[in-house]
Amino acid sequence: METTIVNYKLRLYQNGITNIFTKSINEDLFTILEHLYYNDYPNDLEAIKIIYSILSDEVDDEDYFDMGYDVDNDDLVDVLFTFCINNGVGKTELAIQLGKFLIQTPQRLFPTYEDFHYQLAQCFFNSALLANGYDSELSLSMELNEIVNNDLLVVYSDEHNQLLYGNEGSI
Repeated sequence: METTIVNYKLRLYQNGITNIFTKSINEDLFTILEHLYYNDYPNDLEAIKIIYSILSDEVDDEDYFDMGYDVDNDDLVDVLFTFCINNGVGKTELAIQLGKFLIQTPQRLFPTYEDFHYQLAQCFFNSALLANGYDSELSLSMELNEIVNNDLLVVYSDEHNQLLYGNEGSI
């Protein structure tokens, strides 16, 4: 019995992304997702890094945006990659799940990094074949948010201390 892989765009259309043929799409994201769909990208970790980088540009949160996660996101990507390994994330299914972010809109896709991480975690969680250590996408999302929260705390520690202690806490 021979199996054929349905064209990626057609599969997205069949899964509810009905404007995939008529709307402007993010070509960079499409290219990497298409490679994932056909299982022909040579490095899974790098693919996740590229996907995270592209989608992080769609976060409408100035503090998050200024952190440079589109370039330096190794700790966040490691969490996602570990999730993929531990939970048997299917590349084809992940490409389909992430396909909902292909359509370009005039505004950014995610109002906050928390929303971004939750929606990203949903895609990874829904692509998992095993439930290994995570009871929901919320757990994965919270793990990603904790990394960003800690990074923001380091960057804005002086401002944070000023708010907490006023001028008394300054040296």
